[in-house]
Amino acid sequence: MTARAQRRMLNEVKKNPRVSARDLKKSLAHANISVDESTIRKTLNKNGVHGRTPRRKPLLSRKNIAAALKFAKEHLDVPQHYWQNILWTDETKVELLLPPLLAALTQPSKCRVAIAICYIAYLSVSVPRNNRGLSLPPVFISGVHLSRPPVHILLPCRGSSSSPQQSSTSVHLAR
Repeated sequence: MTARAQRRMLNEVKKNPRVSARDLKKSLAHANISVDESTIRKTLNKNGVHGRTPRRKPLLSRKNIAAALKFAKEHLDVPQHYWQNILWTDETKVELLLPPLLAALTQPSKCRVAIAICYIAYLSVSVPRNNRGLSLPPVFISGVHLSRPPVHILLPCRGSSSSPQQSSTSVHLAR
């Protein structure tokens, strides 16, 4: 592969970091440059650009997590009949396990690439076992033991600290 073809390929990767080796091969073929996909990957690696899985942005801010955890601790011992009169309107389910396929991302090795999985007090564990059939371990956050079965709670409103918002999430609190 010529130096000119390498520069062309690196410029395409800078423009679109999600481009695949197959797409780069097609792009170089339009310029009458015949290169195999493995050669493209090796060339990118030599130039410090490696294939990575994109980092996942947390869905909740630290402020929201702290408020939800505080509310969960305050309402831990509320009897079940208290929650029967509450209208559950905005139910949300978030999976703790990663989906089987994530889009590939090519990025320079200097960039920090990681998959952040946050165990948050009011996440709903929709899959009780991981992909190998093993039970998920219990989770401890700020002294609260999280496991199954779920207990539904309300989150505090964003505007006030006293009145609850009418939306639900599942909290897994061991009693």
